Amino acid sequence: MRFLLSKLKFKYLLIIIVCGLILQLVFGILQVTYIEFPIKKSPNPKASSHFIKAMQYKMVVGYVHNIVDYDNLLMQPFLNLMNKEYEKGKALLPKNSAEDVYWYVILFRGIHGIGGIPDRKDMSLAYKNIYSKEEYEQHYQEIVNKIKRLATDDFNFDVPRITQYKYEFMDNLANEVMYILNDYISIDKKALIKKALINKKYEKDLKEIYTYYINFTNKYLPLANKQSKNKVDHIVTKIRFFSYFLGFRIHQTRQANCDNENYIKLIKNIKLLKQMSLTPTYKNEYFYYESTFNNPIVYGKFKVLEKFCPKLKEEAKEVIKYFNKELEKKYIKEK
Repeated sequence: MRFLLSKLKFKYLLIIIVCGLILQLVFGILQVTYIEFPIKKSPNPKASSHFIKAMQYKMVVGYVHNIVDYDNLLMQPFLNLMNKEYEKGKALLPKNSAEDVYWYVILFRGIHGIGGIPDRKDMSLAYKNIYSKEEYEQHYQEIVNKIKRLATDDFNFDVPRITQYKYEFMDNLANEVMYILNDYISIDKKALIKKALINKKYEKDLKEIYTYYINFTNKYLPLANKQSKNKVDHIVTKIRFFSYFLGFRIHQTRQANCDNENYIKLIKNIKLLKQMSLTPTYKNEYFYYESTFNNPIVYGKFKVLEKFCPKLKEEAKEVIKYFNKELEKKYIKEK
């Protein structure tokens, strides 16, 4: 009898401990979100309160993600609740507010891989893996629209957690558009003419996005936290833009376009990136250097310069030395 009582006490003790840990976790999540996003500073308090609740569910998702992938059944209730609160908040916003765009990125970028690789390299719910071709095209247009709204409507929720991340989230959205274009190009990898690069709509979209991106960056990059990381990231994003602009011209004209000003901009920013990689302030941002100097799309532009543009041939040769030597083998093989 005493043994059974001790067993029951142990079970109750275990339940109490587990419940205590859960309550501590919940209290911690509530405390963090309300400190980081004080509702009194919101221009749209009713809408923001729903977004903050969505953020709380996102934090739970983050804890559960330490154990299972995003597509696991354990995740579904929390993802559903997060989505529901996000939509409630979005519905309450005035038409001239882009607050939902900010929350969209903070809530979904890791889960769906917006702007790059999802959290913990878990691609289970990445848009390109879960969407049909038609849905993916719709997603592309939605991201383009979100960039325009964030750049033109904006919103003033004056807390560090928002103002310090606005640049980074605009950068995520801009890169998402370029990742989608890259996926379109990859579909036509073996084709002589890449359909995405001869599509003038995509070129027009990207040029507009670049203007929005630069104007937004001028305003919010100085306010961003992690300055060394974000400044390097900014240069890398511009390099990607210039490379795409040149890609559109080359494929649409079937010429090298040696006088195109984007070659000069590309050379300037690649050289700047190389200098940053050697500077103590920026040298630890390995991800950005490796992703750029291993990028076959960017590398290909300098091979075009080297072969077809005598005036820029020597500069192209100098810059080519910055890139991974393995790219030369891939370039020859693909050619």
